Amino acid sequence: MCESDSLSMRLLVESEQERNLRHSASSNSCRGLQKVSVAEQILISLEARHAENILQGKKSVEFRRRPMNVEAGATVWIYSKLPVGAIVGCATVAAVRRHAPSTLWRKFGPCSGISRTEFSEYFVGATQGFALELTDCRRLRASVPLESLRRFSAGFQPPQFFARLKQGARCWPRSRRLARIWAQSLP
Repeated sequence: MCESDSLSMRLLVESEQERNLRHSASSNSCRGLQKVSVAEQILISLEARHAENILQGKKSVEFRRRPMNVEAGATVWIYSKLPVGAIVGCATVAAVRRHAPSTLWRKFGPCSGISRTEFSEYFVGATQGFALELTDCRRLRASVPLESLRRFSAGFQPPQFFARLKQGARCWPRSRRLARIWAQSLP
């Protein structure tokens, strides 16, 4: 996974956002950096409506059929799938819960941003599921569009599930720099 992480980092560090931030840096820009954990970072792809609901505070849980093995306190960078096609914000992982689908719905249905029917269709046949509890959701002042990502690498593909930005791997220095760049774009 680190190879795609490294590609993501190179693309995003050199993105239009970095150029824009150099011109609009202010004394407030460091505040955002203090809010972002660089210990663990992931990039997750969501349907545009789910990304928007998270950023508007209407959705504080992301359900998954497969485990994500993400630690509480990790920063989740949110890629909104096409037609938006951009990294639009971030959130902090409060907790990751594993339960039977019926328990997940009972505990997290009201804050999931989806209907019971959607939930049931998604978890059909599953004996367990996962809830990624999100907190401190923030929209970037300037999103990082897919076109900008692909300008630096024609092969860039947003992750299907999620991409971990691994500490200790050769791409880690870039992910730390990326976190600073994105954090500066937080309100």
